[in-house]
Amino acid sequence: MKLLLAAATEQEISTVLKHLNKYWKKEDLGTFHLGSNSLQVYTHGVGMMATTYHLTKLFQKEHFDFAIQAGIAGSYNREIQLGEVLMITEETLGDLGAEDHLQFLDLFELDLAKKNALPFLNGKMKMPITVFHEKINLRKASGLTVNTVAGSSFTANNRNDKFHCDVESMEGAAFHFVCISEKIPFVQLRSISNYVEARDKSKWKIKEAIESLSKELIKLLENF
Repeated sequence: MKLLLAAATEQEISTVLKHLNKYWKKEDLGTFHLGSNSLQVYTHGVGMMATTYHLTKLFQKEHFDFAIQAGIAGSYNREIQLGEVLMITEETLGDLGAEDHLQFLDLFELDLAKKNALPFLNGKMKMPITVFHEKINLRKASGLTVNTVAGSSFTANNRNDKFHCDVESMEGAAFHFVCISEKIPFVQLRSISNYVEARDKSKWKIKEAIESLSKELIKLLENF
């Protein structure tokens, strides 16, 4: 099976890379083998534009049986613990649209896109469930993707009230968009480093989030 592990930054998967270099057979830069599986590790850059461009370019050259995107994220849902790893089953675009005074209007409210035109289903980009997902035993969550992460109570509360999503990232929707469009089975895993609120990095648990994400990724990759 040919697998893809994609991330915005190398930092988010640095521990996984150390494990791969130690326990998997390295073919060339970013490509590893274990048993009958091959794995390509790919950093696509931060944000929706970089993610869309680099993944589309990669998929034009390479075929993958299953794609994994991994990274850290902020959580709107206080029931989710910092460091918890989630499987993001659906994505919403959080800041693509227009302001109407103090109200935000998305593409569908502006009639610039249809809620049920691919890759959308009722305005969201939902992960198609396959037999591969039986290997993943993680809490399911919804994602909101934005170009500017929330750093004030005003923005955090407005987005939470409008979209009711669990987590916020800068790349998830782009990954869903490309994989759905290219008909590639996929999963997005996010580990929670902070809550979405007024920005205070002293409360963030980035190291712990990366450690827990690494453990789940290694377990998943070696169970394929």
